[in-house]
Amino acid sequence: MSFLKRYWPYLASAGLAAAILPEVVFLGKIFVGDNDRLVQEIPFLHLAAETLRRHALPYWNSYAFCGHAGIGQPNLRLFYPLTFLIAWLCPSHLMRAASWRIVLEIFLALALYYRLFLKVWGDEALALFSSLATSLSSIMILFWCEGYVPFYFPALVLSVLWDWERRDMRLNVLGLALSLYLLISGTFFQYTAYFLPILFLVSAARALAGETPARSSARLAALWVAGFGLAALLAAPDLVPFLADFRGSNRQHASFEMIYGAWAPPLFSAFRIFLPHFLGDHGDWNANLPLIEGNSQLNLYEVFPAYAGIATVLFCAVAALRPTRRDAWPWLCLIGLLSLCALRTPFLLIPYALFLKAPLLHGRLASAIPLCMAFLAPVGIRRFLEEGPRFKAASAALLGALTLLVWAFAGGRLGETLSLAGWIGTSASATPGTATIAERCRRAGDLFLLGGGIVTFLAFAHWRARLSASRFKYALAAVLALDLVGFARAQTIIKRFRDEASWYPPARLTEFLRGLPDRDVQRIAITPGVGWADMPDMAYFSPNVNIPYGLRVVDGYANLIDGRYAELASRGAGMFRGSRTNIVSTPVMADLLAAKYVVVPNAPDAVSAQSAFSDKVFETETAVVFAKRGALARWRLVCRTEAVADAAVAVLSAAARPGFSLRETALVPEGSPLRLDGARCADLPRAALELRETRPGLIEGKVRAEAPALLVVTETYARGWRATVGGRPAAVHRVNYAFQGIEVPSGESAVALSYRPAGIGWAFAAAAAAALTLLGLAAASFLARR
Repeated sequence: MSFLKRYWPYLASAGLAAAILPEVVFLGKIFVGDNDRLVQEIPFLHLAAETLRRHALPYWNSYAFCGHAGIGQPNLRLFYPLTFLIAWLCPSHLMRAASWRIVLEIFLALALYYRLFLKVWGDEALALFSSLATSLSSIMILFWCEGYVPFYFPALVLSVLWDWERRDMRLNVLGLALSLYLLISGTFFQYTAYFLPILFLVSAARALAGETPARSSARLAALWVAGFGLAALLAAPDLVPFLADFRGSNRQHASFEMIYGAWAPPLFSAFRIFLPHFLGDHGDWNANLPLIEGNSQLNLYEVFPAYAGIATVLFCAVAALRPTRRDAWPWLCLIGLLSLCALRTPFLLIPYALFLKAPLLHGRLASAIPLCMAFLAPVGIRRFLEEGPRFKAASAALLGALTLLVWAFAGGRLGETLSLAGWIGTSASATPGTATIAERCRRAGDLFLLGGGIVTFLAFAHWRARLSASRFKYALAAVLALDLVGFARAQTIIKRFRDEASWYPPARLTEFLRGLPDRDVQRIAITPGVGWADMPDMAYFSPNVNIPYGLRVVDGYANLIDGRYAELASRGAGMFRGSRTNIVSTPVMADLLAAKYVVVPNAPDAVSAQSAFSDKVFETETAVVFAKRGALARWRLVCRTEAVADAAVAVLSAAARPGFSLRETALVPEGSPLRLDGARCADLPRAALELRETRPGLIEGKVRAEAPALLVVTETYARGWRATVGGRPAAVHRVNYAFQGIEVPSGESAVALSYRPAGIGWAFAAAAAAALTLLGLAAASFLARR
């Protein structure tokens, strides 16, 4: 009994985590999650497992497009301990292990937030209230589904920082460095760019609310510098390749004017940040509500990031009635700042400066609002119990205003929810945009949630004078029960992310592609739009989704990849088709990408364009597969080079010139030392290649040539590629604008081409030095205590 009494919050957290994903815990099913997790994070796990099984690291991903960097890609996160352990220990059960990781991280979030707020309030009920208000916010639920952000990191960092002044400074640096390392290594780097300043501001708000704000702030800044410095060094094997790749990224550099004018909702849409989901349901990006502007490209993280029961919002409003209180004003200021950063205000400069290449990410700064509300709402609860009749009257007036505001802005939606006539004729097979009965029931549940919040608030108003300290906890239990309604609402959000048994099995199209001859050598080009019906719920072959199937795909979303290949692909789309969705619908682009099999939507225009130079080999209701006549190999020997201007359009124009053949000629930039005149082209047919890809990022074998020639490899040119010919280092040249060429002599030569990120050796050395420093801090603190 004493064990249960002592550890019941953690047991409750474990039970709640199991209840959120019961299919995973009790039925052994798999949680697929959001589309991004399905088509990027899980496939990258397969890549990591494959390379670790071969005693290597996934430096290069050769499956997507014409290859791009592996380590340093945000979707991989190999050095996050849980990711590494799953890829290393569970290569045959990756999806199941990844599902259990989410359950574990939900438990860690609930338990660590409870432990944090127990330090803050010294009261179990308030700690549980704050834990639920944060862990069951809609932003956290979306994080579970996406998988990019293990959501216990803020609790871990703030647990270290909350009572740091009573702890040895060496232990503070050790704890902060390790928790920040988990944040950096386990989080999408774009999120990291936002979470770090948010967590610093939260800790600074705590310092400013203390007894000696000037002294505490100075020491806190020093702690952050030391902790973050060591964490960055420890994460260097991830950060160094990422920063190198980021410099050459093909992502659009968004101007501040573009973000301000196109991506940010207006200031009067601030209500969307605080009001419940029925004003803009998850996935409903165009809310079309009075005075609340929707945006078809509005990021989900900008829509109501705080959600764990309307009572949380109401008690925050109570705390805001006395904004000068020391335990209220820092959080009010921070909530205001984060809200302004997510809206169309000059404060957008802050997220714009933090991450210039991600115009859709600015609203994610608002993801810290639930955390701030979890600090602020208990202040309102305590204050409500302490104040007199005037304050109660003011609170009632505020409650009335909020209620009227909600009804005014919800407008016809609540009327539609309550209208029995609207239910008639609605079926589960309704067309998109038409609410089903289940959808209407969910909206009715939202209305119940609003009503429950009002009833709970009024109950506090009525019982305030009669509550003793012991009975206060029972009254607060009503608020906690209301927050559990938020848990039920969370289930409706994640409902559409569940899978019945396992990852989606390969459909007919995938099975055919997997059975193609020499699939490890030739490339498959798949245009977006393919597979809506053939591959249920996967919608299309997205970058990386082909990894578990062993398919090498060269087409897709060219603007999501780093390097020259993306520019070549997008320029080719503009020159030949005017659309990026069919960039391989010409012989020139197919030859440049060494594509043998081309998959296009089963539509008359796409089929007719492709059949001009390809033969149909497979067809489904939604897709047609063509085999290109005379397709070029992924690696080949050429006997001639031609210098052209160093621009994608120049290469494409030269390759499309009548009489030109990529089979014999490689295009090199002007000033390149490569010079082959083609005098021995007659000997080229007698050349032989015995090359194979031993693992992603490693191509090796033998080359026999009757004369000096150039080995062209259709793999994206990038810093970090190294080659040896006959055991000696050889230069890797850029040819055909985006790909690689290696000179080989006459006769037979052993050739090896491998990728290792530039500076990765120094990165591992820095990580080792940081690890030794942290071990030294731990040892010094231990010896000092003894």
